[in-house]
Amino acid sequence: MLDCIVVGGGITGLTVAYELSLRGLQGVLVEADDRLGGKVRTVVEDDFVVEMGPDAMVTLKPEALGLCTELGLADEVVAARNVPAYVVRGGRFYPIPPGLFALVPGRVPLRDVRWISRRGRLRAAGMPLQVLLHPVPPDADVPVGPTFRRWAGAEFTTWVVEPLLAGVYGGDIERLSLRATLPQAATRWSEGWRWLFQARSRRPGPVETPFRSLRCGLAGLVERLRARISSVEVRTGLSVEGVYRSEAGWVVETAGRERWQARHLVLAVPPRAAARLLRDAAPDVADLLGQAVSEPVAVVAYAWPGTWDWLGTGFLVPRAERRWITACTWLSQKWPRRAPAGWNLVRVFLTGSTPTPWTEMDDETLARTVWQEFVELVGVPAVPHRVWVQRWTDGLPQYTVGHLTWVEAVEGAVARYPGLHVAGAGYRGVGLSDCIRQARQVARRIVE
Repeated sequence: MLDCIVVGGGITGLTVAYELSLRGLQGVLVEADDRLGGKVRTVVEDDFVVEMGPDAMVTLKPEALGLCTELGLADEVVAARNVPAYVVRGGRFYPIPPGLFALVPGRVPLRDVRWISRRGRLRAAGMPLQVLLHPVPPDADVPVGPTFRRWAGAEFTTWVVEPLLAGVYGGDIERLSLRATLPQAATRWSEGWRWLFQARSRRPGPVETPFRSLRCGLAGLVERLRARISSVEVRTGLSVEGVYRSEAGWVVETAGRERWQARHLVLAVPPRAAARLLRDAAPDVADLLGQAVSEPVAVVAYAWPGTWDWLGTGFLVPRAERRWITACTWLSQKWPRRAPAGWNLVRVFLTGSTPTPWTEMDDETLARTVWQEFVELVGVPAVPHRVWVQRWTDGLPQYTVGHLTWVEAVEGAVARYPGLHVAGAGYRGVGLSDCIRQARQVARRIVE
């Protein structure tokens, strides 16, 4: 009898296994893919370091960087170059002012938001007062788009809020939940006069980039986690076919007819994948998990030789531009040693809101179509010498209105099954730190 079975070898499952291993608990981690890391995938080829999933940890949430320090990776942490990213409007590039990512117009000199009109900037400048006049109660669940239009105006919402959130969630701001996507900001905005005073009285000073990575790419975190897991056996290339309840706990069976029994079962896979596994053992939980919504994502990276006078780390493309590209990161500019000397390396991010469904294209057609748009925008005179394509079918969980209520319902249903746990980006945060935090919470419950 094992202490725990972990299904899923992404950052969440690995962190659970690592925490249990630190305490000497016996278990097994099962991953269907031949590699570990889940959506953390770093391709290293001929001195190119290409992130095909997340490319950064953020200092605003300490869990990921804290884990790196704990694993002895502190000396490997590198900061992104502290240069602007841009927004595209009408085919032109406009630098994003430092601090705007907080989406608090009162804290940012709106004269620097040059891609919206003077009228739009004046309307957005009134957001602190509008938040006071039209407050959202702390427990209310409202959509981002309509709420920001009421607070800051349509132009600010369309050309600022939407692209900034799309770079993280990739979804439709008409449906995304304010509380679920911007929880800290939503809490501040519910403080009324106190927030109004702070928004008006505090002015931003020098802003340090919040983005961090590892010299070898984020896969270095996955590799170090794997190396530190001892008492939990790690198995890859094994698909789980069945999950059953037993008097002593849980039984997991793989396609190869291997079976394990444990007191605890952690499903660190996307909610709909967890739903398929629980359809017999916990049908009520499976029904809830099957309601999860996600957005498909494609990442296409290109490399070509030559110098190019691009001073930023990338750009965002608002949905109103009606283009293929949602965001672009100039990896060779953003991070040190991501490409050989004299080479450019960029990666382009696509969500489901493209002119035609990219999911129906083959990789070659998709890469060619996106490159044509990239050339049109940036004016690169070269052709790519290297191309990498990654499709994430269950790419980005969609935290739509009602998401947090759904999470609470899932947690309540799961609690009725002793020893069952779910965690990951589909629940309480999509970032690496969010997944690590959830994993540690699960591990503590198992140990206790």
